[in-house]
Amino acid sequence: MTKTIKNAAAAKYFSLFIQPVKEIENLQNLAIRKNIPVIVNACAAVKKADAAKEAASKDKNIAFKTALKDWQFLADRDNRTHLNSIRNIIKHGMDDAKTLQAAADSVSENIVSVSGLWNKIKPKTDAAPKNAGEKEAEKMNPDELAAMADMLQEKQTISQCFETMLKMLVSSGHSPNEFWDFAGTDAAEKLSTRYQSIYLKQRGQIKAGQKKMAAA
Repeated sequence: MTKTIKNAAAAKYFSLFIQPVKEIENLQNLAIRKNIPVIVNACAAVKKADAAKEAASKDKNIAFKTALKDWQFLADRDNRTHLNSIRNIIKHGMDDAKTLQAAADSVSENIVSVSGLWNKIKPKTDAAPKNAGEKEAEKMNPDELAAMADMLQEKQTISQCFETMLKMLVSSGHSPNEFWDFAGTDAAEKLSTRYQSIYLKQRGQIKAGQKKMAAA
């Protein structure tokens, strides 16, 4: 690729920041596809540890980590995506080598992480029924949606929204750590998918309203 880039700075940028990432992705993809049994072993360890956690009358997290033994690194916060993905693989009955290998083989693009593997093989879920907010948005005419767009110009930043959410969790008696546990569940994923759909639908309707007002 760099041979076709004539600009020296551009060629250097590609070789330093683009090409190494591609090479790592290719290596990781190969490692995952050739070592599905290792992921299955991780599933077995997590399944056993989750059973120990469920059986414990107190100190459930300690019981979980103790049962993990040499797999305790999966309980580290930095590795939470690994743990959540492994649990989802278990939950959907894909934690045997034959099933998981077949699922991985069905993926044509690169698989660069265990969470990436899960995201590419997870079963498709039926669309959730529309809620009142969605139905109301569909009834709004373009002019009303354009007015909504004006209000949205003063929306909070992601950081501010996240802080507001954390305050609500604490005021409701929840630890922020519980959020990260919930974030990796199927329920959280369904909620995220639903509200992403609402967001995209509203954005499309708002743009239509803005276009109509601009042409008036």
